[in-house]
Amino acid sequence: MRLVNGVRRSTLSVYFIAARAYPLSLSPAQETWFDEWVEEVRQSIRDGETTYLRDPAYNRVLSLLFP
Repeated sequence: MRLVNGVRRSTLSVYFIAARAYPLSLSPAQETWFDEWVEEVRQSIRDGETTYLRDPAYNRVLSLLFP
């Protein structure tokens, strides 16, 4: 997933929402990798970058799927 580029990166936040709502079964190494990746995306958004920003057109459906 980290190799995703371009517009498709904007959909990654959906995976993070799903992972929070439906916890993943990860090995310790995978959990470390995933946590670092999540922090990379969060920091990018905090810094005002648009790389990972989700298309707001999906906000309503996401709020229904992941309350």
